Amino acid sequence: MNRILALMIVILAAMALPLAAADNRVPLWETVEVREEASSSENEPIEITTRERQIYITTGQTVEVRVYSILGQLITKRKISPGTVRLTLGTRGIYILKTDTTTRRINL
Repeated sequence: MNRILALMIVILAAMALPLAAADNRVPLWETVEVREEASSSENEPIEITTRERQIYITTGQTVEVRVYSILGQLITKRKISPGTVRLTLGTRGIYILKTDTTTRRINL
């Protein structure tokens, strides 16, 4: 009986491994929309929204985006062009998103 229980635990743990590995994946940056850079957009605010554990960043100018954990560790950074970019992070949590002009707390 104990062997059967031990075998069931091993099987359940093996089944959970792919799920745990998927949650710890590398941040994924994807361009959703590209816009022409306009000289009048220097004061245009950066729009940041979240949907389904993804962060959408829309900007009218080239900007560097940095994402930190709530403990201050740099998770990822990227210079993005005008348009909309989708960032997928592997785990849920609270993040700090910073640009030159904006700092936002993100809950995923």
